[in-house]
Amino acid sequence: VFNSRNVSNKVVELAVFFGVRACGLGWTELLMWLFARKFGMHYMLAKFIIVLIVFVWNFAMNKILLFRNKKQ
Repeated sequence: VFNSRNVSNKVVELAVFFGVRACGLGWTELLMWLFARKFGMHYMLAKFIIVLIVFVWNFAMNKILLFRNKKQ
């Protein structure tokens, strides 16, 4: 998907990768609580919306942190 790598150390790259996923999990839990509990949205609709949000989050953070072009 991405043409360049920003981090050359594989351990750091893996740590950042899992850190982004952990933040995505945190966003999922927070937004599920907010949408379903506080706003009273049906949990399946909330989950569908949250999956889209967290997918964009994961993709964007990986692009920015791990795969941005070094020329920029």
